Amino acid sequence: MKLLRTLELGPVLALEALWERLGITAALQKIIKQHGYQVDYERALFALTANRPAFKLGVWDRWLNRVYLPSCQDLKPDQMYAAMDLFQAHSPAVEEAVFFRTAQLFNLRPPDWAARPRPRKKFWPGRAVSKSSPQICRPRKW
Repeated sequence: MKLLRTLELGPVLALEALWERLGITAALQKIIKQHGYQVDYERALFALTANRPAFKLGVWDRWLNRVYLPSCQDLKPDQMYAAMDLFQAHSPAVEEAVFFRTAQLFNLRPPDWAARPRPRKKFWPGRAVSKSSPQICRPRKW
């Protein structure tokens, strides 16, 4: 058995999961479908974003050959530039979708079984803890 090459997977896989979770894929796919584009510009924008801060041409020329990203292997440089133009034209719609998706992600309420914090009794040095127990609360001396 001979090793031909190695490809980077971990960071790209994590970024792709975050890309999906934030709703960027759905927002871009919706725009692409509405305007009838034939090229999957969402994949081009993902490749450009995942390889930040490198040059745009370097993504196509060098980076895509070093990572395992089969959905981006057929991209051409002109498709990447067209994807940036598409994003620039429709960025408010994408930003709005991401905003509302993140608002959903962070709209967490505690489970019903979780105990709510209870107010603590205040203890003042030199005063009785309560009327029923006349013990005097004193600060500790270490």
